[in-house]
Formats: sequence, structure tokens, C-alpha cells
Amino acid sequence: PQNLFESRMFFNSQIEVLKSPLILEKVFEKFPNLLEHSEFKGKNYPAGILASKLTVEEVERTAVLRISVVDKDPQLAADLANAVVDTCSA
Repeated sequence: PQNLFESRMFFNSQIEVLKSPLILEKVFEKFPNLLEHSEFKGKNYPAGILASKLTVEEVERTAVLRISVVDKDPQLAADLANAVVDTCSA
């Protein structure tokens, strides 16, 4: 990106892609064991549940995005955040 406007547009686009249903559904395809957790087991749309727990934000003055998941189970939160990153990195 050449200027501030293009840079912000790029980051906003990346944030939306990371939060998109397409990516979040792929998380469960790539890591089907996550569907066994009580939070998702038997649910019609686990990607929607993940979307409600997911935050993606630009780290100020960097070229980094912060991906975080909030859940009462800290291990599940970490696993979900890592799964989103792994899915997008592939």
C-alpha cells in the first residue's frame, strides 16, 4: 500500500476476510475436533458462534493484525484463535 488511505483499506479488507463465514467455516473443516467441544457440538452454525467470540483488529502503527477469541474456557479461546490463524496461513 502506497498511502495511509490504501493502507487502512488493505487492513480493513483483511479484517473482513478473517471474520468472513467462508474462513470461519474452513476453521471447522480443517480442525473438525473443535466441533466436539460442547460449545459447538450439535449446533447448526458453529461458524456463527465463533464469529461472535472473534475480534480482529489492527495493531496501531504496525503492519500486524491482532486476532483474539473470548471464551470462558481459556484453552478453547486459544485453540480457536490459533485455528483461525492456521486456516488463513495455509
